[in-house]
Amino acid sequence: MDKIDNQEELVAITVVYGANEIADRRELWGSLENLTLQCVDIPWLVGGDFNTVRDMSEGEWYTWHNRSIGDRNLWKRLDRMLTNDTWTARFPTAYYSCLTPRTSDHSPMVIHEDRQQQFGHAIFGNVMFDVTRKLKALKPIFPEQWRKKGDLSHNVELAKGFLEKAQMGLVPTDRMGSSSWWNFGGERRQQVMDLQYLRPWARHILTEEEVAFIIAPFSEEDVKNATFDIAKDKASGPDGYSSGFYKATWLVIGKEVMKVVLDFFATGRILKQINSTILMLIPKVHSPMSVADYRQIFSCNVLYKIIAKLIVQMLSAVLDKIINPCQAAFVPGRSIGDNILLAQELFSEYKQARRPPRCSLKVDIRAYDTVEWDFLLSVLQLFGFLDMFNGWIEECVTTPSFSVGMNGKPHGFFPGARGMRQGDPLSPYLFVLVMEVLHMGFLQLIEQDMKFTFHWKCEASRVFQLGLNVEKSHLIISKSAQNVKDQLLAVLGFQEGHLPMRVMRDIEKRLRNFLWKGTENNGYPKVAWKEICKPKEEGNLGIQEIGILNRALMCKKLCQIIRCDRTSIWVEWLFHGRLRDTSIWTVPEHRGPWGWKKLLQLRTWIRSVVDYQVGDGTSFYLWKDPWHQLGPLIHRFP
Repeated sequence: MDKIDNQEELVAITVVYGANEIADRRELWGSLENLTLQCVDIPWLVGGDFNTVRDMSEGEWYTWHNRSIGDRNLWKRLDRMLTNDTWTARFPTAYYSCLTPRTSDHSPMVIHEDRQQQFGHAIFGNVMFDVTRKLKALKPIFPEQWRKKGDLSHNVELAKGFLEKAQMGLVPTDRMGSSSWWNFGGERRQQVMDLQYLRPWARHILTEEEVAFIIAPFSEEDVKNATFDIAKDKASGPDGYSSGFYKATWLVIGKEVMKVVLDFFATGRILKQINSTILMLIPKVHSPMSVADYRQIFSCNVLYKIIAKLIVQMLSAVLDKIINPCQAAFVPGRSIGDNILLAQELFSEYKQARRPPRCSLKVDIRAYDTVEWDFLLSVLQLFGFLDMFNGWIEECVTTPSFSVGMNGKPHGFFPGARGMRQGDPLSPYLFVLVMEVLHMGFLQLIEQDMKFTFHWKCEASRVFQLGLNVEKSHLIISKSAQNVKDQLLAVLGFQEGHLPMRVMRDIEKRLRNFLWKGTENNGYPKVAWKEICKPKEEGNLGIQEIGILNRALMCKKLCQIIRCDRTSIWVEWLFHGRLRDTSIWTVPEHRGPWGWKKLLQLRTWIRSVVDYQVGDGTSFYLWKDPWHQLGPLIHRFP
């Protein structure tokens, strides 16, 4: 026992480490009984590992874990702090809390002087559990206040004062219970697939500098920016709080939110309440008859979204180097519109019978549902991501629990087993990495000159852990290959597809119906659509006309060609085909798909706003591009 004298008063602190055997611990109880008599008039605190529990009612106050999972999973409350009456009288507001276990299998304990903590003050202990409990306690308070206050827009200042008062009254009396909610990774899964054989076909493996960049510590400002980057009208998660709440109360709760997020990146662990999810079923048709008629959307908590957005911020910084130009979606600096225009180029001659026979597959891949977690972790290792980063991803992807949202209320509570959540900010970027492995597999087959046949039931779909939705997959066959159409459809099991037609007018029709009718079955337009699309300054709604929006987007694509943006696979295709030895300004427009002809029609319209700055001459044609004030020199000096 140590006695501490700070020149004002004397306090006694005893640190305990109990023996493993019951008989050996009897000496400990005798010693503590003797010390009780010696410290009657001295504030006395006894704390440490008593190596025993008092009764089974302490089951949710765990402080020790054997770091195992499954049947060997074991929790106990072995660590505690006890005080005498003198200590309680001298420090009536003092309490202790258990921190998150780090290297030890025991939870560190910290003594605090004042139990009255609020969101804006420093928090010790398990910050994730502390925040989730406060948010949960606030939920029943808000409806009562809304009933009393009525229109809150007239009582903003009063509401702010009430919020702070309510938060100050939240006393975390059960802080030690926080440990029981943690997902310990005592035993990592070892069934990780070996994909290293695909490394020769990888476009890029992360360098040491890039790896160091993506695991660099985040700042509090980074956390705040990620929070305010979430749209306030996004659906809330199971805790019921949208990002609008976090933004409106940031001055009160901001410090604690930042601690929660930064604690995740320091420990690699996330509280299961934070990673809980509501599974929403959105009807795909007017009268759904089965589960297949619903689209699955997952609503995550804002605290989790903040963590995920920070990971995406680092991941997106290196995706452009890792992902082949064939993939454009979700890769910064790329546009999925390039792939759409490239598809038009590929299909442009399908109706000509004299061309070589060909066919294309329109495959609907079950993007998120069928990705195996072990495979995803192997993909990250393949591209050179470090274990720390992979641990963050594993914790985010493998620990969610789900409730099904029906009639506005969550039902059930069950863990996940595979797949990624549609609605998780991480999912699109992780799926892009998975698809890159599929692309690398194709490259391997091509380079090895192996005969490749694809069937929706074959091993190929399982090799890359992706399932196919045969009902939504189609086979598009050129006119010159109609003689083998039936055989191909029979082998693949797909339906015959057709090239899409124009949809611009149909989109405007749907917009008009929604505006005037609410549904598509009643109502009558009261104002001409062109008037509605005029600016708000002229007394109208300022809705963007689809035709003008389409023209603006097409001009953006035209500028890619003018700038010779070779990072786009579509632009690269054009310069090896239609624009070989010619310029975008001089190529005739009588041939090509609809998208190409539309671009060429816009050349005159955009010419007045295009200016060339002469450099080394590698990105434009000397004779055919209008880099000179006289225009294309070929027109002046034929």
